[in-house]
Amino acid sequence: MEVDEGRRHIAGRGAYLCRQASCWDRGLKGALSHSLRTSIDGTNREALSAYGARFAPTENTDSSDEDSNEHESEDA
Repeated sequence: MEVDEGRRHIAGRGAYLCRQASCWDRGLKGALSHSLRTSIDGTNREALSAYGARFAPTENTDSSDEDSNEHESEDA
């Protein structure tokens, strides 16, 4: 399992997580393994958690707003 920062096209199944801590938290709680159709072992989970920790926490804690904003592009 690897993070593709350069938007290269890596062979195999992939999933997009935005650059918000809430997306990475949700992904590691189960959404990512569901999207990838595989389980995430402890080593990969730790590595992905460390990578996701680089992003600032989401300021808005209202889940209704979070759902609508979580996948907006940084370039938008």
